[in-house]
Amino acid sequence: MTHFVVFGEPFDFAERAHRRFAHSTVTLVVEASRVGRTTGVDTVDAVIEVADAAHDPDALSEAVARRGPTPTHVVALVDHLALLAARFAERTGLVFHSVATITAIGDKGAMRRRLAGDPDLAVRSAMAHDEASLRTAAAAIGFPLVVKPSDSTGSQGVSVLRSEDGLSAAGERALAVSAAVLVEEFLDGPQYSVEAFSEDGTHVVLAVTRKYSDPRTLVEMGHVLPADLPDAVRTEFAERTRRLLRTLGLRYGPSHTEFVLTERGPVPLETHARVGGDDIYLMVADGRGVDMDALQVEQIFGDRVLDRLVPVQRSAQAIWFGAAEEASSFRMPDDSAEPTTTAVVWLRRDSAPALRSSGDRVLQVRAEASTAASALEAARSHAEQLARAAGLSPRLTRLDELV
Repeated sequence: MTHFVVFGEPFDFAERAHRRFAHSTVTLVVEASRVGRTTGVDTVDAVIEVADAAHDPDALSEAVARRGPTPTHVVALVDHLALLAARFAERTGLVFHSVATITAIGDKGAMRRRLAGDPDLAVRSAMAHDEASLRTAAAAIGFPLVVKPSDSTGSQGVSVLRSEDGLSAAGERALAVSAAVLVEEFLDGPQYSVEAFSEDGTHVVLAVTRKYSDPRTLVEMGHVLPADLPDAVRTEFAERTRRLLRTLGLRYGPSHTEFVLTERGPVPLETHARVGGDDIYLMVADGRGVDMDALQVEQIFGDRVLDRLVPVQRSAQAIWFGAAEEASSFRMPDDSAEPTTTAVVWLRRDSAPALRSSGDRVLQVRAEASTAASALEAARSHAEQLARAAGLSPRLTRLDELV
């Protein structure tokens, strides 16, 4: 009997597992507060709810043992609960990323400490837990700087400061999300992400994506693939990504690593042991011919996938978002005249919060074209058109307003 214990979000994993293995069980471990908004919860065989704050791998092992056969696989397709998955795997002797690796990936402060020995990957940073330590850290780092929660995602609680003005408020925003705050030097330059896939410690870079963010909140508002880069710089991105993944100890599965291209080359912001969000993994599948989502599941099932990690440039892909700068209501415009070259998803229906994190975005437009510039402009211009028609902020859709 094959028994998969999935942590966080199953999506369609259970359906795939049941198709692949005639006798299989899928148990979902999920935080109680997330059950109602977890995709695929109705497809699994058992659900174990855990408290949002207290994660005890020993108690979890006992609960899993009561619910089904002996576990054979540990799975985490998203960030939250990945550390619990690592601790559970360590406790049960099952294959998963190590606790040290997941800690370094999920805790930005821990990642900075692990990378500090590599001058190409190091960033000046310090941890803070209260007002006093925040001011001490800011004085040590110097302005401009970034204040961010140590263990959050989606740009929640992130602030960019060019002086001491607003430092206390930035600390409060970050501490509302996390118990610890990371203060680090502001990296000046355009933003990129690298999508890679690993097997037995061999890391294959599949794509480099150019990212565009709101400079006030650092919320990502657009992506285009492939990034327009000289071959030498593209090679440097790939080489530094491999070094980062080796240093952190990631040995298998997908990864999504974000960089800023500075005067000293690509410098990492953060990394994740999962496919890229914002449908970047779909852009890689359609634009580069490698389905990272399918491959990660097949790898979990025990298949070797290294010889299938051969990207080929098929088309250019772009995604652009619309949002509101201040909380407001909006009206969805008539879609009868929408271009057939783009695909639109409304992420909200009639009210928009002020943009503070990626979860506050209102609409998404995806486009495909023969060149990156054409795909970007098709997605961006349609997003701007829809934002204006809906009464949202057109500033957040304009290239000259983003970084």
